[in-house]
Amino acid sequence: MVSFTKKNTLEQTGFKLTSEGFIHRGVSYKFDEVVETRSYRKVFERKIIMVGSDFTHGMSIIFVMKSGENVQLTEQPTWLSDSKLDRVEQIQKIFDTISDKTFHNRARKYLNQAM
Repeated sequence: MVSFTKKNTLEQTGFKLTSEGFIHRGVSYKFDEVVETRSYRKVFERKIIMVGSDFTHGMSIIFVMKSGENVQLTEQPTWLSDSKLDRVEQIQKIFDTISDKTFHNRARKYLNQAM
């Protein structure tokens, strides 16, 4: 499903990684506040017979915080513009970095349940 406007993009949210965490919509979050990470990525291929293929990329990442708040970044195609692969790759790198830095904190809740 293609939307009319883009929401939660890097520019709209002012998202920035810092040494202690990240900034989203002017609010600072620390890595130890992240309790869950989610990512959704899609590639849509449109084939035109005897001409070739055209690809559209989209990605959404969500970080669930201790407070229950969801922090989201999204790159998606709209009716008037396609998403660029380099933007999707940039969001993927942000997701990978935050996932690495929060792994022990996120795993702790499962280890506490097992003990």
